[in-house]
Amino acid sequence: EYLPLELWENPQFIYKAYLTIRYYIHLDKGIDSWRTFPRSDKKDFSFPGTFSKKVINSPEFLKIIKLSPEAITKVGMLDFTKDDFLENVLKANWEAFMYCPPRVKKSYSCVLKAVSIEGSCLEHASSALKKEKAIIDAALNSNPHALKYIPKSIANQPSFYLRAIPALVRTQNYPQDSSIDSREFHIYPIALNIYTNKQLEKMIINFEDKVVRRVLWSLWCDG
Repeated sequence: EYLPLELWENPQFIYKAYLTIRYYIHLDKGIDSWRTFPRSDKKDFSFPGTFSKKVINSPEFLKIIKLSPEAITKVGMLDFTKDDFLENVLKANWEAFMYCPPRVKKSYSCVLKAVSIEGSCLEHASSALKKEKAIIDAALNSNPHALKYIPKSIANQPSFYLRAIPALVRTQNYPQDSSIDSREFHIYPIALNIYTNKQLEKMIINFEDKVVRRVLWSLWCDG
């Protein structure tokens, strides 16, 4: 905060500063990261204050977001009203959605755009928007693992789990031949842990895919 104004206005300097400090925090070289930057995550770091318009409008801004998603807190709410601003930010680093203002997480259009880029953004959407069908569909299409962020009352509906669970299984590179005896069948997505054994037992009969059924049986037996 004691930097000369011309450096705060210099996008290249801000980017290099983030790059250098994160490098030292990551490697713990010559800096006590925990004491100097007391955050819940040692990897997080951001400058005090807000970014200047010159920094936000520069190519370096998205590079900073890619390095440190929490840097999105250094922009004003008006910046989120710009065309493609949120989309460009999330494409650079979708984890920045976690640090977006509450108003963004309560905005239907913003959340829909976010989950369309990365379904896991659903975790940080408002409770009301997590129940919206279009948002749920977009999240599952983007990343089936978003199933674990869907309210249980909806996740238990066959119309959702019959589509989401096979996609989850296929992302784990299971053998296509269900007759193959492989330990891979005992590796299952953590998203399925939202279901109890009793729920799994009822769900299994609804699947015709042998691979999916075998994975679900393995999960049920291990539970």
